[in-house]
Amino acid sequence: MCDQIYAQYQLIAEGCPSGEADGASAAEGLAARMRESHVFFPAGGSRLDAAAKAQIAQLSEVLNISLMRQTCLRLVGHSDSVGGASVNEALSLQRATQVAEVLKAQLDDPTRVQEVLGVGEAQPLAGFATTAVENRRVELWAKTCVR
Repeated sequence: MCDQIYAQYQLIAEGCPSGEADGASAAEGLAARMRESHVFFPAGGSRLDAAAKAQIAQLSEVLNISLMRQTCLRLVGHSDSVGGASVNEALSLQRATQVAEVLKAQLDDPTRVQEVLGVGEAQPLAGFATTAVENRRVELWAKTCVR
């Protein structure tokens, strides 16, 4: 999320780290900046843990500053490849819906969450096994609101 803010506005938003992305390889895990725009889940689960709730709260703070009030979100839920495709698609939508509900409750304007969808196991992260924990996620995409 912070990278998207910087790319669009050339600013480091309040609440975003000022350092460069750590450049970690897939074997070492996701880069810190990439982790900011993904919320991760346990296997087979769609409940947000304390870390995910704290991450969403921090994101909400950034999105509620005046500079960011014209930012709308698209949430895309994902799953690993364990289990059937239809189950994984439903699970990925449940994950995105959970993140959307918490975000809407914390944003100054809940209609800024404009799209919530689940793609199941269809879009695994490059460099990771399709069964990897990194694929159990919700991606947050920011854009300027069009109303």
